[in-house]
Formats: sequence, C-alpha cells, structure tokens
Amino acid sequence: MRKFSLLIVLFILFGTVQAQDIHFSQFQAAPLHYNPAFTGQFDADYRLSAIQRTQWRSVSTPFVTFGFAGDAKSIFGREDYAGGIYLMQDRAGDSRFNTFQLNTSLARRFLFDGREGESLAVGAQLGFTRQNIDLSALQFDNQWNGVQYSSSLSSRENLSRENFSFLQLNLGAAYFKTWSRRKHIQTGLSFYQWHAPTQTFYDEEDVRLNPRIGLQFDASLPLDEHWDIQPGLMMSFQARYREILIGAQGRYILMDDDRFWRAIYGGVFFRTRDAGYLVAGMEYDQWKVGLSYDINYSDLEVASANRGGFEISVVYLMHKFRPPEFKVRPCPDYL
Repeated sequence: MRKFSLLIVLFILFGTVQAQDIHFSQFQAAPLHYNPAFTGQFDADYRLSAIQRTQWRSVSTPFVTFGFAGDAKSIFGREDYAGGIYLMQDRAGDSRFNTFQLNTSLARRFLFDGREGESLAVGAQLGFTRQNIDLSALQFDNQWNGVQYSSSLSSRENLSRENFSFLQLNLGAAYFKTWSRRKHIQTGLSFYQWHAPTQTFYDEEDVRLNPRIGLQFDASLPLDEHWDIQPGLMMSFQARYREILIGAQGRYILMDDDRFWRAIYGGVFFRTRDAGYLVAGMEYDQWKVGLSYDINYSDLEVASANRGGFEISVVYLMHKFRPPEFKVRPCPDYL
C-alpha cells in the first residue's frame, strides 16, 4: 500500500511539472529572463550574471533551474545599441522533465533631450527551446498488479515523442531614470512567446504555449547617508494564470568613494498565494552576490512543510581597460 500511495504522489507531481512556470525569486538578478529591453542597462561595459535555484527538495526529486547571461552595453560601434545572450536550463521532478533555452537579445536606447539620466529602451529576443521527458523514471497506476508495483506492466502512456523543440519571439520596453548610483528607478513591460508556439508530445494535438505578459518595477531611494530602500514588483500574466512578486529590501552602504564600493542588503518579498522569501547579499565593487530562501505557504505546504526553494545569484560588471590620460605641458624651446 505504501508503494501504491507513492504512485499517486508521483502522478500528481508529474502533472504539476507540466504546469510549473519557470521563475526566479531574485528577479532583479535575472533581467534578461523577464524583459529583453533590460539588455545592456547597467553602469559598465559588460555584464555577466548567473543564478541557480533548487526547490521542492522536501517533496520530490528537486526542481533545479540554472540561468546564465552575458550582455554588452554597446555593440556595432554604437552607444545606443546593446546585445546579449541568455541560457536557461531547468530539470523538474521525478520525470526529469528538462527545458533548455537559448535566447539572443538586442535592445536600443533612446535618450530624452534636455532630460539627463532619463532613457527609454525597446528590445527583442529570438529564442530556441527544447524540452524532453523520461517516462521510464515514473511509476503509474496501470503498473499496479493488485498486490504491488510491477515494472513489467505497461504504463499505457504512449507518447508520440519524448522531446520537441520550438522557436520563440519575446518583445519588451523599459523606462529608466537615474539621478545617482544610489537613486534610480526602472520599469518595464514585456511580451513573451508572443506568437504562441506549439508544444506537445503528441502528433495529433495542437497545444499552444500561451503568451506571457510581464510588468517589472524596481527602484533605489536613499534614506540617509548610509541607508537605501529598494522596493520591487514583478507581475506575470499567462492566460488565466498570474504571478505577483512584491517586497522591498534595505541596503546599508559601507564604503562609497571613487575607487571602492561596499554595501550589504537584506529584505522580504512575497509571491502571492505561494510563498514568502528572505533575501540577503553583498555588493563588493563590481561584484554582487545574493541569497534567498522561499517559505512555502500554498496548498502544497502539507507536503513541503513550508520548505520551498534556495537560490543564489552572482552578477559581475566589467569595464574596458582605458589607459589613464596624462596632461602634458609643452616646454618652451630656449635657444
């Protein structure tokens, strides 16, 4: 009976895998995952970022997601064009349902005349996605022989294929206003899978991936000499499903001068009807490292015991080497 109960749990988890949307709690650390217009929007020449998330370890085989991005502030020899690449790998649950994604991004910035620090950006991503599943790793109710589970019995789950691929087009726009390193705001609007690509393991079914509309906002506002408040909001709408993340973090400035930048931060965010999570991290010159942990309070908390997901992010900003400028005073030529 214990194994029969396990079959039921695994079947439920398999169904959950198909509906599970890939997301990150530290959405500020994965800008190209949410809006292509964020490509190249940083105070440096190049940016490398990586994020890794592990969740549902207490419920099943963990869901593990990894994202990596690299983007440049200027391409084609023009300051108003930015480009980047984004890789994402997700492996979910006992079926090892795997999603690999490769996106290339292009964005263009528009400055406002007479309005310093203010800009608008539009961006596009062309992406390739491949998904596959391993049914041999699952146990089904049809493999129950009345006494125990038997792998020799057919699962009667006859898929036309165990993998498929599709292309996707993502679009976005964003507004930026920067007063200083510690004071800025940005907001964005994005449209993902705008053409609703087909995704199915069956030949005869026309299953479409619904377009996803996203809204993003985050800001940094100084409170005094050392403290900043950094609110954030991310909303996603996909058919009848929606995800809303909202919260804020405080940042304490340890060092701020022409050569060195040191700061620590921590805060609380909420994913509506799902989880709350704590986030903490440190900024050290060009490096930013963040940690977060989800505390699940959805209907799954009976199985999860409130344990959700652990996430770590790393962002590194790079500057081109520019030789120092030396002022030369010509010496008079005395005869």
